[in-house]
Amino acid sequence: MLGLALVWDLAGGVVANSLDSAKRFYHRPLPAPSGALARCLHHPVGFAAAHVQPILVGLLFGGPWWWGLVWYAAALAGVLAVTGVRRLPEVPDRLQRPLAMGLVGTGVLAAPLLSAPEGFGWLPAVLLLKLVGAHAVPETAAVEPDSARPSA
Repeated sequence: MLGLALVWDLAGGVVANSLDSAKRFYHRPLPAPSGALARCLHHPVGFAAAHVQPILVGLLFGGPWWWGLVWYAAALAGVLAVTGVRRLPEVPDRLQRPLAMGLVGTGVLAAPLLSAPEGFGWLPAVLLLKLVGAHAVPETAAVEPDSARPSA
């Protein structure tokens, strides 16, 4: 049952976090009277840090004890790289999505190289898609409106 809840949360989160409405919600300023927990979960790194599912899977479903820590750290590092938080250089808006997809692709290629708990080999790819590919990249206009383009 716990495994199904993880699938529902992570796979559903890939879709939900990539919606324009979710991106507008998470990448806008919070209302002034927000508590510490709301501020933490509203921040891309805080949101990613709350996703301890790979650690739980690594501890509860067998496999190497370090497996969950590796993928938890990979997701956090990916979000940090895309958002340019703190000491990392800021990534220009136009390069955030390609960087995120490059990091997700690298994780997808690396995941089969590490022995995963049985039945959870999919988790690293979906976790990285949800947090790095979908959540960390703010919504921007992919294409200028037709009215903004010069006529040919």
